[in-house]
Formats: sequence, structure tokens, C-alpha cells
Amino acid sequence: MSRLSISARDARALKVGAIAVLPVLAFQLVVRPYSNAMTGRSDELQAERALLARELRVVQERALFDTLEVEAQRVLAETERQLFVGADEVSASAALTRHISDQARLSPVLIQQIETQSALPLEEQLVSIDVVIRGESDLEGILTFLRSLEFGGKLLTIPAIRVEPVTSGEADPDAPTVLGLSATVRGYALLRVPPRDATAPSDSRRGG
Repeated sequence: MSRLSISARDARALKVGAIAVLPVLAFQLVVRPYSNAMTGRSDELQAERALLARELRVVQERALFDTLEVEAQRVLAETERQLFVGADEVSASAALTRHISDQARLSPVLIQQIETQSALPLEEQLVSIDVVIRGESDLEGILTFLRSLEFGGKLLTIPAIRVEPVTSGEADPDAPTVLGLSATVRGYALLRVPPRDATAPSDSRRGG
């Protein structure tokens, strides 16, 4: 059996060829798979970062919505304190006239007549109610009464007012001048139907 022999020149050529092929093999077997894997991982990281950014935005917006909801509830509660709340127009009108009468006693103004007008719908569950009043007092009492209505804790306006002296016989120069007051006071009421009592027994027919 003969041995295969190569010349020194061929051996050198094989070595040069092997050296030239090795980088290509390394690139195909190692570098390219690693590069592809890193590219895929980079895409995954970008997708995860985008998802995290969206989740953070949702959390921040939720916190903002919660803050706005708390502020809205506070404003609503503050507004309701300035309104007259009742289950219907009758109870709301009664609350308005009681408030006017209380302020008149504190002023003091002698209320001679108080008349409630029909309610005017404004928005859902919100109505305006006009009350026409007639009374008497001195100038200080009337001014105190009007200020307590317009700048008090309730939302009230006075669209019409008339003040004139009350003449009854000879005027006493030492006594304060008595003035007659006629005014329309407008209040705003929230009609809120009370919730049903869930514990109350339902109506049912009783057996004979």
C-alpha cells in the first residue's frame, strides 16, 4: 500500500486555505447566530420597554383621575351646602322660607307676609324658587337682613327690591324711621329623592 505524499508547496497551500476558511466558518457558526440572537433580544427589550411605558402612563393617569374625582366630590359637596335640598318642591320651598325667616329674626326685620312662587326647572334635579316677602324695620335692620341673605352660607339672589318709609300718623323725630320692605328672594334647590329603605318589608297581600 503506497502512502499519499504531498509536496511542501501543496502543504503550504492547504494551510493558507485553512486559515482563509476559518474566519468564514467562525462567522457562519458563531458570529451570525449570536448576532441574530442579540437582534431578537433587542426587539424583545424594546417591546417590553414600550409596554412598561404604557403601564406607567396608565398608573399616572389613574392617579390624576383619582385626584380629579376627589376634587369634584369636594366641589360638589361645597355646592350642595349652598343649595336647599329636598325630596320635592314643597320641602325645598319650606327650607328656603325657613332660612329667610331665620335671617329676618336675626336682623331684626318684622316679616308681615311671605309667599312662595312656583319652582322653575334649571337642570336635572336643580330648580330655582322665588319667595316674595314684605316686612318692616329700620334702615340698619333692612341692610343687615339683605347682607345676610346675599353673603350668607346659602346661594341666594335678590332680583327685585323696594324700600319706602311707612307713614303712620305723626312721626316721632327721636324714633328711628320705620321702612317698609318688599323684595323677591331667589333660592336654588336640589331635588333629591331619598333612597328606599332596603330593610323595609315589601307590600304584599295578606290572607283573609
